[in-house]
Amino acid sequence: MIGAFGAGRVADRIGRRPTILITAVVFVVGVLLAAFSPTLWTLLAARVVIGLAVGSASMTGTQRSDQ
Repeated sequence: MIGAFGAGRVADRIGRRPTILITAVVFVVGVLLAAFSPTLWTLLAARVVIGLAVGSASMTGTQRSDQ
């Protein structure tokens, strides 16, 4: 939910397309961090980053269907 709320505000300010691109970058960073995490705490932090990206993608992606 936090990612969705944040994405809504960012999309209102800079637009939906740049928000989707930023979300993609955050998702890739989270996945790479999870893949190469040396400790459990790093993996948990990566999962939080991935969760924020998924929430953001769900917010910005659903508005695409009305076009």
